[in-house]
Amino acid sequence: MAVEPRSVFIESGGDASLKRELANTLTGKGVRTVAIAGRASVSVNARIQISIRPAPFGGSSALTADYVATLQMRDANGSQTSRTIDGHALDFGEVVVRRAAHRRAAEQLAEIINAAMRH
Repeated sequence: MAVEPRSVFIESGGDASLKRELANTLTGKGVRTVAIAGRASVSVNARIQISIRPAPFGGSSALTADYVATLQMRDANGSQTSRTIDGHALDFGEVVVRRAAHRRAAEQLAEIINAAMRH
């Protein structure tokens, strides 16, 4: 089976919203997601933990989503790496702030994946 250049297989399991955001972000960067691991130049497993708290300034209904995401990558040669990122998203409403955290984490993870493919 031929490996497609600049392609990623996103492993099953974990947070479906994060996987969806990651696939969209990678596509926007010109990286193709594939359905078969053997065709991918990189296979990834992404996980996220999000906690929601009131925004750090008073008198507002804004919320902060603190997140920690872990990315495990395996290239076509079987070499494995793992990275952990963290960050915050600020918005109004729990659903919206959670979505913002997924989006920000996906952007950071996509940068890591994209950089790994360039090397």
